[in-house]
Amino acid sequence: MKKSFSFLLTFICITVTVFVFGQQQWKLIYEGKEDNAILKIYTRELPGSIYKEFKGVSYADIPFDVALKVIQDYTNYHKWYGMCDALYAITVRNPQDLDMYFVLDLPVVKDRDVVVKVESGWDENKGTAWVTMTSINASEYKKDSGYVRMTSLKGRWDIIKKDENHVEVIYQVHPELGGSLPAWVVNISAKDQPLKTLKGVYKYSKKIIDKND
Repeated sequence: MKKSFSFLLTFICITVTVFVFGQQQWKLIYEGKEDNAILKIYTRELPGSIYKEFKGVSYADIPFDVALKVIQDYTNYHKWYGMCDALYAITVRNPQDLDMYFVLDLPVVKDRDVVVKVESGWDENKGTAWVTMTSINASEYKKDSGYVRMTSLKGRWDIIKKDENHVEVIYQVHPELGGSLPAWVVNISAKDQPLKTLKGVYKYSKKIIDKND
């Protein structure tokens, strides 16, 4: 009986350890500033994928209502989204539920494209907003465009009000780029896309603020 209990306890401990530590931890690969915005980029390995997941975090001097306007205005995503050659809506069920076509501008190698389902929501009283992007792998839209179709893309935005004049922006995304592109090429330059995106959001938000002054 004691042996059985000891075995069960050991099994539980191993299971908990695997569950807690099996998920790879985020690794900080970049920290810098864009004017008054603090920017950090992280990456981590994902089980079953040769491509890393990356996350960008920005603490910026942007009021929440301005950041909210930016994510609500999907018609202008292409103006600030990093490494974006095209990004526009193809189906709009409502402003918070739409399908968008996205072309990722890659250096040296052939550009990638994908159709994504974009959903968003916000709570102005709590000062939170979110956007999710999930690839629609069955979509045939512009599949003969000459680009390499991504096999998967999952992303999420979170905007959190910190005070009256500051927000935290968290951008997390994992691409499966398709084709024969070596994973190390993508992983080495993993910080570029989220970094350019966070900088783009900041600069675009500042333009809105300056325009309203």
